[in-house]
Amino acid sequence: MKYDAIIIGGGLGGLTAGAVLAKKGKKVLLIEQHFMVGGAATVFKRKDINIEVGLHEMDFGEYGYDIKRDLFDFLELDKKIELISLPETWDIKDNNETFRVPEGVEEAKKYLISKFPHEEKGIKKYFAILKSTAYTMGKISYDMNFFQFLLYPLIKFPRVVKYFFNQKSTGEMLDGMIKDDKLKRILNTNLVYYHDNPYEFSWYYHALAQYNYYNGAKYIKGGSYSLSLALAEIIQENGGTVETMCTVEKVIVENGKAKGVIYKDKRTKEEITVNSEYVIANCSPNMLYDNMVDEKYKDKSLDEFKESVSLYTVYIIFKANLKDIYKNHAYSTFINNDNELMRRTQIFGQI
Repeated sequence: MKYDAIIIGGGLGGLTAGAVLAKKGKKVLLIEQHFMVGGAATVFKRKDINIEVGLHEMDFGEYGYDIKRDLFDFLELDKKIELISLPETWDIKDNNETFRVPEGVEEAKKYLISKFPHEEKGIKKYFAILKSTAYTMGKISYDMNFFQFLLYPLIKFPRVVKYFFNQKSTGEMLDGMIKDDKLKRILNTNLVYYHDNPYEFSWYYHALAQYNYYNGAKYIKGGSYSLSLALAEIIQENGGTVETMCTVEKVIVENGKAKGVIYKDKRTKEEITVNSEYVIANCSPNMLYDNMVDEKYKDKSLDEFKESVSLYTVYIIFKANLKDIYKNHAYSTFINNDNELMRRTQIFGQI
């Protein structure tokens, strides 16, 4: 069996890559070890309640600032899923004070200035740099139209070079703009989505997502699994194949180039060999290099990294409906339990 691309892992990254390639006319095989695709973008049921595994809310910014806009248009996802706008970005509880940050950059900026008037200059600078960073990273060159590509070397490329050679952590950037620790915590309240230490977390990851959260916090109707299923459908509708309950045993490498995979069907116990022009790994690098390729092809740079827990989630089901008890709470609520912008734990709740 021959494919243009084989994708190992059916999380959102693998599904998106597969959907784009399939839509562009490539023959795609996606292999997922779980009985369902989606990874963190799935829903499970307990006590007759549907619970989001992870992707309960999605940032969805403006055209030119959020590449997902172009991606959704290309895949025509609006025909398969519905995005529901949220009236606010989130609630933040900090030392018995509650801050409700509204949706929209200008609204959020005005709100934060009203709460922290002594930091007006820093708040304006923060949002200006957020916007500049999101604009720079919002559309990459290979996906631009002719006019955008023509102007890229003059407008965006110098910014990309500047950012590349001037990389800073989120903590460093906030310290350089804001003096009030409480405000720093509020601006970086959803750190737990990405990291546990702002002084080790890249500013660019923070800025790109944060700007788009302010401009468009969305809930996927029916839950995030609706998005995962839609992406899988696009692969199949365009001649591709999605295999679940299958594990890749080996990536076939010839002369330093991946040429296919050998995978095992957990249901039938059958081992299947498939060939392809490309193999895309949407799985843990350690899983790939320790279990699927020969030692001589291992990426030695991985030895510098230490394995750790990226996220620990506790799901709690209440007997009462929390929307009846906490009528004025935002969809997402963060509780800060420290007084400084430093390595810390946060409590996050979804209502």
